[in-house]
Amino acid sequence: MLLALCSPEGTLPPRWVNPEALLARAAELDVFPLVFHRLRRSPHWPTDKVGPEWEERFRANAARNLLLDTEQERLLNLLKSAGVPALPLKGTRLAAQLYGDLALRAQVDTDIYVSPERLPAALEALEADGYRRLTAVGLPPKRLAATGDEFTSECSLEKRAGPLPVLVELHWRLLPLPAEEMRSACAGGALPAPLDFLYLCLQASADRWGTLKALVDLAHRVRRQPPDWDALAAAGERLGLARILGLTLHILLGYFDLAIPEGTLARLDSAGSARLPRTAVANPFAPLPSLTPAATHRLRWALRERLADRLRYFAFLLQPTAGDLAAAPLPRGLGFLYWGVRWFRLAGVLDAGHKRVPALAGAHR
Repeated sequence: MLLALCSPEGTLPPRWVNPEALLARAAELDVFPLVFHRLRRSPHWPTDKVGPEWEERFRANAARNLLLDTEQERLLNLLKSAGVPALPLKGTRLAAQLYGDLALRAQVDTDIYVSPERLPAALEALEADGYRRLTAVGLPPKRLAATGDEFTSECSLEKRAGPLPVLVELHWRLLPLPAEEMRSACAGGALPAPLDFLYLCLQASADRWGTLKALVDLAHRVRRQPPDWDALAAAGERLGLARILGLTLHILLGYFDLAIPEGTLARLDSAGSARLPRTAVANPFAPLPSLTPAATHRLRWALRERLADRLRYFAFLLQPTAGDLAAAPLPRGLGFLYWGVRWFRLAGVLDAGHKRVPALAGAHR
């Protein structure tokens, strides 16, 4: 019933269903705002069976999203003034695009992309504005910009001035795209539609497709703004993401009634024929235990369909990450030891670089 409520059609449950149980489950799975909105519009909305705290939670999410939307626009202008082209990612932009209302998507931060070479300037501008790093604290920006891939290049910053603390995630790698394409996207203010869809698929794959909110977003994207399927498949093939794209579309069909051409699925299946681990896809309604670092890297290796991409990923694995650098700060002359720290991290012996959970995120979750 929760899945039906979240679907693009938004099928309402029968009268006998306990709305409190549905709302509690929706909150657990991070789709509460959409579920509450649709239940409240039901002709048999049982006001006597729903506590006032749910309305308060919905209003609090709406107020937070409005604050984040306003702050995101201000930060984009701030970065532009500092000579840093930037892109807004997901968040309130996605809420308005898919649901037509900022209040209908849960959100605790604002995500912004900047290019790796402009990351130092972006951090300088944000820190001068009152933001403070929660991750990679003290790590030189140029060194930070040299780390990470599409799954791990992010830096959390928080600003506590104002009515609520504001959390910002800076990202500097999104897709395996040439730098000039990302510069063009920043100049245009958005990723082209096929690349934006691929970015959402890549983000869903980072959690093994086990986050219901990500699947609901993609389902609404397919229904509200159907992609140019040929252009989307071609973009996936060009970037070596056809396997991830094909898996995403099959998973969406398992949960939602969507119009996805069989020809597109067949075309993508040819890239996804390799065997994957049993743990490759998680169940958002019954989460699997977290993978070990080694298992995570094996899965991400298997999702890469081209030999050149696998070799690049292997090279990435050998390089110390921001977490490694934060695990054991070393004098410059001993920097070679980070390569040894890297192997301890991969083996799971060290687990450094934890994100500090900001007050806002902790309250929301």
